Amino acid sequence: MRLLITLLLAGALVGIVHAADPTPMDTPVVKTDLNVLFIGNSMTWWNHMPRLVADLAIAMDQPVRVFPIMAVSPGMTLDGHLKEGSLARRAIAGDIATQRAYLTKEMEWYQKEAEAHGKDAAIAQNAARIAELLRVTDGKPKWDVVIIEPWGSDTADAKILSKKIRLLQEMIAVSSPGARVLIYMVEQEKIGGNTDEVIRRRMSVYRELAATNAVQVAPAALTCLLINTERPNIKVGGVHPDQLGSYAIACSVFTTLFDRSPVGLTVVRVESHQYLWGKYSDGKPIDGIDFPAQPASFDASKKGSISVKVLKDDERSLIQTNTWKAWQEWKTLSSATAPADTSQPPKQKE
Repeated sequence: MRLLITLLLAGALVGIVHAADPTPMDTPVVKTDLNVLFIGNSMTWWNHMPRLVADLAIAMDQPVRVFPIMAVSPGMTLDGHLKEGSLARRAIAGDIATQRAYLTKEMEWYQKEAEAHGKDAAIAQNAARIAELLRVTDGKPKWDVVIIEPWGSDTADAKILSKKIRLLQEMIAVSSPGARVLIYMVEQEKIGGNTDEVIRRRMSVYRELAATNAVQVAPAALTCLLINTERPNIKVGGVHPDQLGSYAIACSVFTTLFDRSPVGLTVVRVESHQYLWGKYSDGKPIDGIDFPAQPASFDASKKGSISVKVLKDDERSLIQTNTWKAWQEWKTLSSATAPADTSQPPKQKE
């Protein structure tokens, strides 16, 4: 049986929609361009979630360009990311040669898809966005923000989780001094389900993590819980979220990153890009680049297609409103809006 092949992905940077001039919140001062590294597994990769964060950021009344790079592997735990030579450790140090090789291929795929769909402008724009991402991340990039997605089993014990995150923080502090570290909270169905009890029990683990490690936490699981209370058909748990679920996760990460409400932002397009590599690589390495084996949860009938979801107004409002509610509840529960400085890991007690 083939070993688990590392999944290489990077998102895009510029949103293809515009804001409806929402009321600004107390947005922290940030750079207008942010190099953001996403570390996680297929929950992050699915439906190009980091690209949605970038779309939301560029849609603000004071736009910020987010340049997302992913270091993700199917089912990858923090232990896997911490291993010597892992994709995540190399990316933290600024070595993203593997991601760039994959991006180059993905750009070619989008160009082919645009032609196949009658020169579809939105699909063609993805190729242009990747080209810009390749230009910006040429060399050895420093990270402004590192966003980490723990696997469900990583969050069973607060002290163990804290130790693993601290090790990653120490690596980040060396290679990208001053980088913000953000953890996003998502529960997988296979470890207990997205029930109120499970999520709220795990929230105590994340509260302790935020306090002991000086990291920001995006309460994506709480966002999804509130949404599912109103709209049970939105699949946030399970092996992978649907397009609305990925949009909800992206909204939670965006809200935590900028400490502002997503309500009113008119980002409505969500792409399921994950079938492209199946069409062009058949799940096999190309030109020395390892591509992922097809997850069992893929719908074989969709292999090679780009599924696009355009959110209805009520869907967008539901997700954005509950994202902001979850963020306000999380800040109350954690008794702080965000740590003043998340760039340095806390010192160990003597």
